[in-house]
Amino acid sequence: MSAMMTYEVELDMTPGGVTPELNASQYDSDFEIKATLIATRGDLTIPSGASVRIRGTKPDGNGYSADGELVDNVATFEGDVQMTAVSGKVVFEVTLMNGSKELNTKNFILNVERAALDETTVSSDSKVAELYEVEDNAEEIIAAGAQYAAYK
Repeated sequence: MSAMMTYEVELDMTPGGVTPELNASQYDSDFEIKATLIATRGDLTIPSGASVRIRGTKPDGNGYSADGELVDNVATFEGDVQMTAVSGKVVFEVTLMNGSKELNTKNFILNVERAALDETTVSSDSKVAELYEVEDNAEEIIAAGAQYAAYK
């Protein structure tokens, strides 16, 4: 069963304006970003056969880039763990392309919340149950310790 999360955002391709923000969790790997490309000033003309690309730099200095799918004015990008591998603010740029020519770009921020358990952390069992057992048997343990001390 796939539990794909879809993040939706409007990207105003008009220069300037507020940079939208999306939130994700570190190591998320099965998600998509749907960006509706709009123009609040002027007209956004998307030529037939245009394409989209996403690229950005993660807080560790490593880059990410991928091609997306463009249907009408909606750009869709499949998210993977490389987009969310490092926690922090990741600035991504969506680029509208016509062949090899960049027509327009717009940034958005992906706020990647730090994972509660790092993927490289070794899991450990809780010792709480063992401590309760020791507490429940404390009198017997003390008596056994006293007997041992008497034989020394």
